[in-house]
Amino acid sequence: MRLDQWTILSLAILSVFGGIMFAQTQKSADGLVWPIEIPVVVVKYFPVSGDKIDVRVTGDWGESLALTRSKVERIQRETIAALEEGSRYHGYKNPDAKPSLRYKVVGTLEFLEPMPLCPKRQGDEVPMTDYNTIFARIDGKTWVQQKGVKEIWIFGYHGGVLDLWESNMSSPFGDTSNSNRDEKDLPILDRTYTVYHYNYQRDTGEAVEDHLHQFEALFNEIDGRDRTPEDKWQNLLFWGKFVGSDVSHKMVPVTTPDGRKVYRCGWTHYSPNSEKDYDWSNPRIVESDIEDWRPDGLGKTIRLNADRWQRNDLKWKIYWMQNIPGADHGLSYQGKPLTNWWRFVGDWDQARRNKITLTEPVSAAAPTKRRTRWDIRTEMTLSEEYVIGVDGRPLDRIVRVEHKPVGKVYLTNQSDKPQQIHEVVLYDFAHGLPADTPFYGEGFTMLSQTAGTLGKPVDLDGLTDRGHYKLAEPKGFRTVYGMMWIASPGKDAAVLAFTSCRRFVGRFYVNAERIIVSIPTEDLVLEPGATWELEDFSVFTGPDLGVLLEQTAERLAENHPRLPWPKLPTGWCSWYCFGPSVTAEQILGNLAEFKKKLPQVRFIQIDDGYQPWMGDWLQPKQQFGGSIQEVIGKIRDAGFEPAIWVAPFVASQQSKLFTEHPDWFVKDGSDKPLRSDSVTFGGWRLGPWYMLDGTHPEAQKFLEGVFRTMHEQWGCTYFKMDANVWGAMPFGRRHDPAASSVEAYRRGMAAIRRGAGDSFLLGCNHPMWPSIGEIHGSRSSMDISRDWGSFKSIARENLSRNWQNNRLWWNDPDCLLLTGKQPESEKSFHRAATFATGGMVLSGD
Repeated sequence: MRLDQWTILSLAILSVFGGIMFAQTQKSADGLVWPIEIPVVVVKYFPVSGDKIDVRVTGDWGESLALTRSKVERIQRETIAALEEGSRYHGYKNPDAKPSLRYKVVGTLEFLEPMPLCPKRQGDEVPMTDYNTIFARIDGKTWVQQKGVKEIWIFGYHGGVLDLWESNMSSPFGDTSNSNRDEKDLPILDRTYTVYHYNYQRDTGEAVEDHLHQFEALFNEIDGRDRTPEDKWQNLLFWGKFVGSDVSHKMVPVTTPDGRKVYRCGWTHYSPNSEKDYDWSNPRIVESDIEDWRPDGLGKTIRLNADRWQRNDLKWKIYWMQNIPGADHGLSYQGKPLTNWWRFVGDWDQARRNKITLTEPVSAAAPTKRRTRWDIRTEMTLSEEYVIGVDGRPLDRIVRVEHKPVGKVYLTNQSDKPQQIHEVVLYDFAHGLPADTPFYGEGFTMLSQTAGTLGKPVDLDGLTDRGHYKLAEPKGFRTVYGMMWIASPGKDAAVLAFTSCRRFVGRFYVNAERIIVSIPTEDLVLEPGATWELEDFSVFTGPDLGVLLEQTAERLAENHPRLPWPKLPTGWCSWYCFGPSVTAEQILGNLAEFKKKLPQVRFIQIDDGYQPWMGDWLQPKQQFGGSIQEVIGKIRDAGFEPAIWVAPFVASQQSKLFTEHPDWFVKDGSDKPLRSDSVTFGGWRLGPWYMLDGTHPEAQKFLEGVFRTMHEQWGCTYFKMDANVWGAMPFGRRHDPAASSVEAYRRGMAAIRRGAGDSFLLGCNHPMWPSIGEIHGSRSSMDISRDWGSFKSIARENLSRNWQNNRLWWNDPDCLLLTGKQPESEKSFHRAATFATGGMVLSGD
């Protein structure tokens, strides 16, 4: 296959500047000069009839001599450029990668005659090319022994009229080539040379393929494949571990402990996702560690298909070569550094004389250095970022991730087409820690927290993101959001944190072996040439976890300044006394008791139950038995401040809000309001709920109006906002298609803050990271209940978030419940655990 014009130009430029690149040679300890120069003599056979190639001779090529010469010259240039580019280890992602090979054409011979043929043997359909005659015709011995030629490139034909060998070696160490390895079909000299036979009816891709098969033959010879029983091939370093195959020559995946199938690097005919020979355009997406191949175990994996090499066979071959261990690869196997495998291509004689293998011997006098101190930053340097498109396609080559100081991360679309971005993976690495290492991770929702160990994560509450709220989680990993910490005994602690949440909620996928740091981007469209500023990412390490968490909070507050509220809120909440059946009479009865016994309490809060439906906040239900405004007025008259419960981002189907304004809500694929129970939890009562769209201008006006009415007309100065997470759920379509779910939530919250004025805003059942900078107080645990199990679990949940208190907001550990049948010892524990949070104190009795 021919290269596209842009690739031809790129490789040509590389070739032109090759003199500058290759001038920077380096000599290794064993005397090799890198890059290794390969002198080549080119031989061209053009049987002509007039000014055209004689198709009666070639069988399938009868173009003009001028066109044929031009094509051969192009194939020759492109083949050299491709081979040199392919010898740059990880050159597709490292612009500074050094080439290991340099090809230099030292002579060209052209013959306007048919190629010489051997006598046809019994059983042959066509005669074999006579390589001995060609070698004698060009005086090959002089070229090889006096001029140092290592390769002879023959441009000829096939056409069903002759047979040929793609590569054919003559060597004092024996023939190792992609041929029948006949020791008599070329003269054996005192040094190795290899003959390549190209068919000019074909193109550069096939010419390069001849070389790749020769490389495979060399590596297999060094690795001893032909001396190994076929049922053991999968254990060989090159064929088993690098290629990832066995005697079938097909791709054989490695199955991980969590059931994933990971493919290795492939070979010439088989890319990692191939299902048959020459399957270079297969759209099948597989997981592979080709870009981080490691002989001992698996490297970082990526999801890829043929789009990774643009479904171009020549680009696949260059890409495959660039993953062969080359200059500065840094790889080792079973404690032994790998050699630069290109040495076997560049100087076979030197390698064989010195008995060089695929690994370097480890000197007893110079043992391999072992790292004595674990540092997560070191592990992360072994990682690479990658970008995933809407259908799982890798977009690394057209969408670029850029890291800048202070944790800034940017994403740029370098193509001329819009790209839907599904996910950006910043790091994917093996953490190198024992499975029993303690860790903690935040939830997307307030109700979800994860602790335990890397190998056995523990949910601190049952209402999890993945289960209760149906947020997707990759198989074999636990997903946590915003931040996580690791505290392995005897090692420095580490906090990994997304220190902003402007558009997206960063995630961590964690298991006993790996950590993946990811930003899901909700399939939003990145326009051609456009750049997104993604979320800031920071790593804090040190011996004191408390200090690291404090640093995390400081960095978060720099991006999302805390809403000021200097005095710790105290008060009473109606929920744990009266639940959803609360009445005006009950509120006023408790108000009288507080005025008599606890006048220092500041807020009296009416909780869920006063409204007829979710969404209809400004009129009470009939069962409430009174006017909300009148009750609020009496609270103020008694010397307290009125507080009220609102679930601003949800509405019941029967509500006036929903029936009159269904267009203000998040839509499904049919452009109808999206029922929350079709994608997530449907709500704990008066459901199923529908999700108000924070990007809709009219919805914003509604939110601002509700809170302005309650604050300015009713006199409320404290709002407990529940079910806020429904405003940030990453489901459905919004009025503004370019807005993320976080942006939708923050726009809605901006409208609420405009309406609420200088009131206190408490987030409850809210999205954790999107709420930073939007609320004064944050519920830090599940709802409490009057039993010992709840007291214990609530204490652990609250104390795990103590680092946030008075830094990001005031923590709300939920209500203090001191009435009931529990023993005094349990109540004392509950009282102490609540005060230990340093956060808000509200009574629920």
